[in-house]
Amino acid sequence: LLEYAVQGARRVAALDAAPGPFDEDARPMGVCLEIQHAEARNPHGRRRVRLLGKFRFWLVEAPRRHDEGFELGRCDAFFDEPLPPSELLAVQAEGEEGASPPAESAVEAAQLALCLLREQVSQLGEGGRHVFHSRFGDTPTLGVGQAVTSASLERLSFWLLGALVTDRAERQRWLGSVDTRARLVHCRDRLQAAGRRMVLNLPGAGSWMSPGQSAFGSLALLVAIVALLVAKAMGLFEGGGLRSLGIGLSRRAERNMEEAMVLQQLFR
Repeated sequence: LLEYAVQGARRVAALDAAPGPFDEDARPMGVCLEIQHAEARNPHGRRRVRLLGKFRFWLVEAPRRHDEGFELGRCDAFFDEPLPPSELLAVQAEGEEGASPPAESAVEAAQLALCLLREQVSQLGEGGRHVFHSRFGDTPTLGVGQAVTSASLERLSFWLLGALVTDRAERQRWLGSVDTRARLVHCRDRLQAAGRRMVLNLPGAGSWMSPGQSAFGSLALLVAIVALLVAKAMGLFEGGGLRSLGIGLSRRAERNMEEAMVLQQLFR
């Protein structure tokens, strides 16, 4: 599939659909992804690629199988509903004396969300900031060198959604939504509610050891890191380590320990 896409339009599709026959009344939704960069194959025959989401779509017919084993299909792209001009203003005009204050615009919600996200990034160590920027690029800015449009706010809302830890059901809900303002407000509310609690979508963020998981997360993370450092100093990770002492670890426990080590690096 990758070779086929690189030689053509450099686009692939990620489809959210369970295996089974195509159902016209329940068409699968997907995202078109553009291949921005593809590395050479490694000794194991694998390639790393950088993808950029272009648009969402509905599959309109049953896909057909290519001779190389992947599937090709036709789709209809869809986008958010255009925002009214009032939602694109950073400062709303004041109402008459005694009237209720004007509602927050989409631009204002976006600006506050970006400000709160930058505060979260600033809490990371140098390694964590490097990981964040390598995954999500530079934090976008509004109204710098370009006009704020309904399309630019739609792109920003999805960038914010991807930068935050979100469960699958919630992510699917907002992926299928066509309301840019509601998506921006949702991200703003998530960041406001989090405060200094980390909610960035970084490696290990879904672990029980992540500070963003609960009010006791920071203490749990500290205890886990201290335990790992002590275990490493005792040589328990060498030559069979814990297993050589008759201490068995489940696969989940091993993953939690690995995630704790990743989290340690992010805050350094």
